[in-house]
Amino acid sequence: MKFLLSWVIEDKGGHTYSFNWDFLKNLLINLKNSRGSITLSIIDRETGITSLQTQAENNNYLLTLEDETEDEIDIKSYFNELGEQGQIEILGDYWDKRQVTNDYSMILDMFSQYYLTGDINRDYIK
Repeated sequence: MKFLLSWVIEDKGGHTYSFNWDFLKNLLINLKNSRGSITLSIIDRETGITSLQTQAENNNYLLTLEDETEDEIDIKSYFNELGEQGQIEILGDYWDKRQVTNDYSMILDMFSQYYLTGDINRDYIK
C-alpha cells in the first residue's frame, strides 16, 4: 500500500508520502489536546476504504472515512447511537454530538489498524 499523510495541527501543516508508524503516531499525539486534522489516504487503492480522517478540537474527535466502490464514494463516520443529542463545533463546522468521541485511544487504534492493514474495525462506523 502507498499512503499519503496530510495534517494541520494548530495552523501548522504538511504532507508526505514517506513516513513510518512512529511518525504518524507522533502526529496523533500532537493532535491530542490541540486543534487540527490528520488524513491518511491509500493512493494506490481504487475500492474499499481509501482514506481515514480525524478532526479535533477541545479533546473532541470527529472520525470519518471514504469507502469507495466502483460506482460511488460513501463518507462514513463514527456514530454513538446512545450518545447525547445536540450539536458541537469542531474547526468551525457543527456536527451531531453522536458523531464525536472523546476517546483518544480509539482514534489512535483506528489509525493504527488502517496503517497496518488498510482496514478498520467497522463496529463504530455508520
